[in-house]
Amino acid sequence: MKYAVGIDVGGTNTRVALINEKYEIKERVQFGSDPKDPMKTLNQINDVIKEFGQEIEGIGISCPGPLDLINGVILTPPNLPGWHNFVLTKELEKITGVSVQLENDANLAGLAEAVIGAGKGKKIIEFLTISTGVGAGLCIDGKIYRGAKGFAQEVANCILWKNGPSQGDLKKGSIESIASGTAITKRANDAGLEAAHAGEVYQLAQEGNETAAAIMEDAYEYLSSFIATLYGILDPELFVLSGSVALKIPGFIEEIEKLVQAGRPVLVGTTSVEISEMLSKMLTMRKIEHSVLNAKLHQKEAEIVAKAGFSCAVTIATNMAGRGTDIKLSPEVKAAGGLAIIGTERHESRRVDRQLRGRAGRQGDPGSSVFFVSLEDDLMRLFSSDRIASVMDKLGFQEGEMIEHKMISNSIERAQKKVEENNFGIRKRLLEYDDVMNKQRTVVYTKRRHALMGERIGMDIVNMIWDRCANAIENNDYEGCQMELLQTLAMETPFTEEEFRNEKKDTLAEKTFNIAMENFKRKTERLAQIANPVIKQVYENQGHMYENILIPITDGKRMYNISCNLKAAYESESKEVVKAFEKSILLHVIDEAWKENLRELDELKHSVQNASYEQKDPLLIYKLESVTLFDAMVNKINNQTISILMRGQIPVQEAPADEQQPRRVEVRQAAPEQRQDMSKYREQKQDLSDPNQQAAASQDTREQQKREPIRAEKTVGRNDPCPCGSGKKYKNCHGQNA
Repeated sequence: MKYAVGIDVGGTNTRVALINEKYEIKERVQFGSDPKDPMKTLNQINDVIKEFGQEIEGIGISCPGPLDLINGVILTPPNLPGWHNFVLTKELEKITGVSVQLENDANLAGLAEAVIGAGKGKKIIEFLTISTGVGAGLCIDGKIYRGAKGFAQEVANCILWKNGPSQGDLKKGSIESIASGTAITKRANDAGLEAAHAGEVYQLAQEGNETAAAIMEDAYEYLSSFIATLYGILDPELFVLSGSVALKIPGFIEEIEKLVQAGRPVLVGTTSVEISEMLSKMLTMRKIEHSVLNAKLHQKEAEIVAKAGFSCAVTIATNMAGRGTDIKLSPEVKAAGGLAIIGTERHESRRVDRQLRGRAGRQGDPGSSVFFVSLEDDLMRLFSSDRIASVMDKLGFQEGEMIEHKMISNSIERAQKKVEENNFGIRKRLLEYDDVMNKQRTVVYTKRRHALMGERIGMDIVNMIWDRCANAIENNDYEGCQMELLQTLAMETPFTEEEFRNEKKDTLAEKTFNIAMENFKRKTERLAQIANPVIKQVYENQGHMYENILIPITDGKRMYNISCNLKAAYESESKEVVKAFEKSILLHVIDEAWKENLRELDELKHSVQNASYEQKDPLLIYKLESVTLFDAMVNKINNQTISILMRGQIPVQEAPADEQQPRRVEVRQAAPEQRQDMSKYREQKQDLSDPNQQAAASQDTREQQKREPIRAEKTVGRNDPCPCGSGKKYKNCHGQNA
């Protein structure tokens, strides 16, 4: 029989075991470790090995990390301060004369579970120990996973708490500085408590000591978050939790354990599949057998539902799935109290909660239901959860304390009712939202029709110029007025700062308007003057060849190609070019601004829905905000249109001084469209023998163009309410000049 020695060196104790080749422990000895003198501990190990009296093939030794596994060096374990940077393997080999292999203690514990323990045959096993320190080990396919440099699973310095507690060489806020036995004891002693180990701190917390309870609560909170993180990253088949530190996750898990011990089946309702899976992992840690009912396990759905009514059965399902299950109870279960319904949180809909609760009363069956509520739930966060939390703190309620009162249930039902009413209101108000948009659409399309058909386009532009002049003077100081007139109307301020302060705004606006109109008239005349010689030359020489002509016009930023009827331009002495320019620019600006406004209205429609939770009418807020958006759109249209029109000009290249005769304008016809050569394709099949096929081949199968009915566009009546929402009649508002 061959023998080996396994050694576990911890911050508190050292364990030495004699193991045969069948993995059986024949002898075991334990003694206290010396955290300051490693050689003293190694000599004790050698004495124990000699007492075994067997020939040893090799020694395997485990130590808390971090470790240099390649060179056999203990680096900086916080619970062994005198062992830092100690070359363990070489020193132990010198003393014993036997080959030594160093390994992380958590890695070896995980390997034991994978080879001879509960993880035998499983692919991924995670081992986590919370004792004097915190260590982790990972085994994949029965082998220890060490990582690229041997430092995998060195989790002690994982930071969870910014500027949190510190311990030795560990970083502030690391998991070992928060949740290890050493850290818990140190924090308690620093706070003035007398505790020799973490168990005493836990006992003080159970007796009502607030300081000890806060320390243990920190350990519970951050450790559970850490475990959940490991689960999310690794997704192991088996998670082994070990160590002497007492762990307790309060809440519904304990309730489930009580009900299972009573022999009752349990149906746990959750609000999402993610919560179901997380709860499943928590129950697995507590070694509570259960089934999960969700879409991922639809093949086992019938089997899960059939067993859900058995004694001690635990079934996890979302509220939506759980309310539809038909759970049949045996006579033994009915005698034990029936089905127990546990909800992890309240659903937004009362109907869903009632249907889930109704599973416990199927056809007169006995049962009970309880819903756990947290102030962090989505439903509760909508209704001043911070204020409620502060009230509960003032009343002295502890974390995790169960509060059962009809007032709380009624408050939750009122919250659910508000959510339901809001959801119904969203659907009910859709048409009213669209009605606001339609009213704005009527005004915009009227402006667009005026531009498209040429109706009142001149009057619209005059109104825009007046509006820009009045707005620049009324809504700005002198410097702002100067800047706006220069940016929009491309003109200097026609009055001094003293006149701006002393004279009436209407007088200044009228003065500015008259000068702006003179500039605009001069611009348009200049534009027609430049275009007319070209139009005249093209029409007289090549008028039979062209119907329309493109005139390039620029505002200094962008070039616009304006299409104009050649004959109309010639007969009007190029005044038609100016009209076409105004029409094109106005249409372009209106279309771009309207598309942007529609996007903003759609975003507004979604953003105002939560106003109901503030006791406000979302529709009213939508109408008020939509008016603001509409005014901003109209202002943008006016600014951009006038800015382009006041700066528009035809680019002209000045002729040399010695050139006396006007140059001939070269006009070329656009290149004809490239057509594919169809000569190589046959237009009909030559070998059609069937008379029916011949008839089909000769038939014209081209789709006939459908005639669309002429629809009269809806217009606003003079006595109808103005679409802008002012409440005035159209003839007294935007229709004054119609």
